[in-house]
Amino acid sequence: MSETNGSIFRAAVLVAELRVWRVFAIEQRPARSRCLTAVVTCNYLRPVLMAGDIAQLEAPLDLLLEAPLDLLLEGPAGARPAARRPPPPTPDLLKDAPYIVDFCDPSPTTALHAGYLRNIALGHALASTLEAAGAQVARQTQIADAGRDMGEAMAGYVSYAEEVDPATAGEKSDRFVGRLHALHAHEPHEDGDLADSLMARLADGDPEVRDLWQTVRDWAVSGQNETLARLGVRFDRTIFDSQYIPRIEPLVRLALAQGVINGSPRGPLEFGADPEQRARLPLISRDGFPTRDLRALTIWRSLMTEMTDVTLIRLTSEERRDNLDAILRGLAPGAGVYPTAVLHAEVLTDRDVGPGGESTLLIDDLLDMLMRHDELRALAIEARPSCAAQDLAAMVLMGMCLDHPMHEPLEITPERVLDSAANTGWTLARAWMKAWDPENDGGPLPQPDDEHHRSIVAQSQLLPLLDRAVKSLDVHRMVGFLARIGAWYLDTETDAAVGRIMRSMLCSGLGSLGLARAPELNG
Repeated sequence: MSETNGSIFRAAVLVAELRVWRVFAIEQRPARSRCLTAVVTCNYLRPVLMAGDIAQLEAPLDLLLEAPLDLLLEGPAGARPAARRPPPPTPDLLKDAPYIVDFCDPSPTTALHAGYLRNIALGHALASTLEAAGAQVARQTQIADAGRDMGEAMAGYVSYAEEVDPATAGEKSDRFVGRLHALHAHEPHEDGDLADSLMARLADGDPEVRDLWQTVRDWAVSGQNETLARLGVRFDRTIFDSQYIPRIEPLVRLALAQGVINGSPRGPLEFGADPEQRARLPLISRDGFPTRDLRALTIWRSLMTEMTDVTLIRLTSEERRDNLDAILRGLAPGAGVYPTAVLHAEVLTDRDVGPGGESTLLIDDLLDMLMRHDELRALAIEARPSCAAQDLAAMVLMGMCLDHPMHEPLEITPERVLDSAANTGWTLARAWMKAWDPENDGGPLPQPDDEHHRSIVAQSQLLPLLDRAVKSLDVHRMVGFLARIGAWYLDTETDAAVGRIMRSMLCSGLGSLGLARAPELNG
C-alpha cells in the first residue's frame, strides 16, 4: 500500500469509528453502550488497519467511506424505510457449494404438532445459515405416505366421512384427515382390518383405492403446507416415500448379501456383526410392510448415488436414533458422500398424545394463541412488511426453539411460549419492533444484499458466528448473540441512528436464521 493510500485509508477508518462513537457518546448514555459499539466497530476495522492491507476489505475505499456514513447520517423526514431482505452477511464461506437440508418429514395423516416444531425451526435455521454463507441450499422433506398410517386415514374416511371433504366439513384439510385417522386408530382392530385391506388393494394397483389414497394424502399435505407458510418455511424438494417402494427389496437383498444386516427379506432384520451386540431394527413391520426407517434408508441410499457432489444433511430427533448412517456406510464403504445426521433432543409437552404417540398440541393453535396475545398485537405494525402479527408470532415460536442446546430436551407448552423470561423469541421480536419503529425512519439504510453497502457493524460480529455455525451445524451461539444484543438494545435509551444500526444488524442476523421473512414473502 502506498503512503498516500495508507493515510487515506487510516483517515477513513478514523472517520468511520468516530461516527459510530458520536452516535453513542451522549453524556446520559451508559458507558457499556459505548464499549459495545467500540467492540462492534473495531473488531472488524482494527485488524485490517494493523495489517496495512486495504485489499482485505470487501469494498473499495470510497465505498468504505460511504457505507458506514450513510448508515448513521440523518436523512429527510419521512424517508421510505429500506426493504428488509434477509441477506448473506458474506457469500464467501461456502460460495456456491450445493447442500440439501432435510427436515420435518411429516406423516400425511395429521396436522403438524409441537413435536415437529423444534425440528422445523432447527432445519430451517440451518438451511438459512448455510445460504447466508453463500451455499446453494435446497430444503427437502420426506412425506411418509407408504405406511399403515395411510391405511388408517383412508379407513377413517371410508367409515366416518365418505362423500364429505374438508371444505364441506368446515375444517382445515390436515385437521380433517387427522381427526378421521384418530377415529379409526383408536378403534380396537385385528390383523386384516379395513386399513390393512385398503393398503393391500393399494399395493395391487386398485385404481379406486389409489385415488382415495392420493386424495387423503394431498388434503393432509396441503394443510401442513399452510402451517409451514405461517412459519415462513417453504420446501424446494418434496419426496414421497411411495416413489421409492420399488427400490426397497433390491436394497434389502444387497444389504443382506453384504452382511450389513442379518435376517430375511421379510424380516425381522438385525444390524451388526456380533450377535450379542446386534441392534434390532424395525425395518419390516408386523404386517409385512416396510417401516418408515427402511423407507428412509432407501431414500438416502438413492440420494447418495444420484447426488455425489451435494452435501446431504438430515435433522432428526435423538429419540429416533436409527443406525441408518452406519448401515449406509456399510453398504457403500468409501463413498464420496454420506448424509450427516444433525441430532436434537426430544420435545416435551403437557398435552395428551395421539394414536401414534404424537402430541395433540398443534403448531396452528400455538400461532393462533400468539396472534391473540395483547402484547404481540400491540407490537405489530400490520402495514409494515415483516412487522405484522403473523411475522412476530412465527419469530416468537421459532426463536424459542433455537435458543436451547440441541442435546437437551425442550419443553413446549402454551405457558412457556407466552413466558417472555423463558422464551428468547420474545426478546428478538421486541428488539425487531423497536428497531423498526417509524420514529427510526430517516437516512438511507444500506441494502444488506448489496455487497458495497453491507453494514460493517453487523458484519464484524456475524461473520465469525456464521463461520462457527456452518462448521458446527449448530446455530445456538448466533441466536444467543442476537438475544444478548437485543436485550441490551431494549434496556438502553437510543436515538434513531442507533435504531437504524439495529435494523441492519437484525436484518442480517435474523435473516441468517430464517426468522426474517424471505424477500418473496415481504411483497
